[in-house]
Amino acid sequence: SVVLLLQMAFTVCALKAMKYLGKVNFSDFSFPLGKRLWFASAMYCSNVGFALTSLGGLSIPVYQVLKRMTPAAACFLAFVVLGKKPSTRIVGAISMICFGTLIMGFGDLMFNAEAYFYGLGSVISQALYLTYVEKSGCDKDLDTMTVLYANSINCIPILLAMSLINGDLMACLKGNEIHQGNVWITLSIILTMGTFLNYTLFLCTMVNSALATTIVGVFKAVLVSLLGFFTFNGQPITELLLLGMIFNTSGAIYYAYVKYDEKRKSSVHKYTDLTEQVATSDSKV
Repeated sequence: SVVLLLQMAFTVCALKAMKYLGKVNFSDFSFPLGKRLWFASAMYCSNVGFALTSLGGLSIPVYQVLKRMTPAAACFLAFVVLGKKPSTRIVGAISMICFGTLIMGFGDLMFNAEAYFYGLGSVISQALYLTYVEKSGCDKDLDTMTVLYANSINCIPILLAMSLINGDLMACLKGNEIHQGNVWITLSIILTMGTFLNYTLFLCTMVNSALATTIVGVFKAVLVSLLGFFTFNGQPITELLLLGMIFNTSGAIYYAYVKYDEKRKSSVHKYTDLTEQVATSDSKV
């Protein structure tokens, strides 16, 4: 939570500096803007809290399994909040992902009910904040930089409170590592990459959809799961884990194909309509 707190502060400072230099342009923070995005920011911080707590009782591969349930939650919320009805093929792809997740869950030899509960809380929180970021993009009067800037300011007091309550901030200040130069170099790299990651996440969500962002996350999670099997004391590999990963990854690949196919057909349809309109106009002339 301390690293994320520093990342939010770094993001605010970096964006203000870039705006002063004329490199970027975005709306200044205001109370109405902060209030408009407060729910998404609260869910963003909740996702962090749930995730960190869940990782205390789950291995990295199993945690990533749970996180792959996010597309199902994002699809449901897109229908409820945004009124987007998914196609049958999209539902099929998400069903494959969720089915694979369930299979992998049954293959977990180190089951921890409390950690699973917090993991599912992280899933719901992430789906909620991505959906509301997408909703902000749908309103057309907010750009990615403005949302990123306002979200960072909203998150600072929440993350500061979290760091004080769980004692992480005081532990960092009292640690001897804070005086080591390599720690600050590593921290600078983490903050820079974290800010860039948040920007691309919000950009993808606002330009595409919350569902598309979560599906991209599935591919990332597969790689992290594979690495997690052999790092940080590893995770016992079972047949169900491998079978679930195959279903999960296949569903993500199928989703990517369906979205490409639907976008291609939509482009062809728009081009056909435009051609017909031009032909109609020429005939009237």
